[in-house]
Amino acid sequence: MILDLLLKEYGPQGAFYEVLDGPNHLMWVATHIYGDQWLPKTPYGSYHCKRGLHTIPTGERFDTFEVMDVPGHSGILFVHPGNLPQKDSDGCFICGKSIGWIGKDRAVIVSRDCYENVFLPAVHGMQGIEINIKVPGDGNIS
Repeated sequence: MILDLLLKEYGPQGAFYEVLDGPNHLMWVATHIYGDQWLPKTPYGSYHCKRGLHTIPTGERFDTFEVMDVPGHSGILFVHPGNLPQKDSDGCFICGKSIGWIGKDRAVIVSRDCYENVFLPAVHGMQGIEINIKVPGDGNIS
């Protein structure tokens, strides 16, 4: 499986991507951004993701994928449940069925349901997937 992540929105509340499986919308993901330039830990480009059991800082364990060979970082997951990228992610991708607001915070919405009923069925039986992170202006989004 090859998934395209198209950057749709970024700013001080996170980076938000539409995830496409071929031409079809699959879900939304978001990640924490850092610094004055609002940069995520995972720069645009192509990555292999390897399946395994992973524990997030809350202690919850998930069957998900680790993004491999991220320059300067390890342990970045694609994906796990969470709503607020600046609070629920330390560089990992959190998923949702849509993007919206929780109070005054930009968020991915219906995250756990998306993880359990959209993402996991889509990757059933797969030990690895590929993601292509695409951002406007780099020539890879038309």
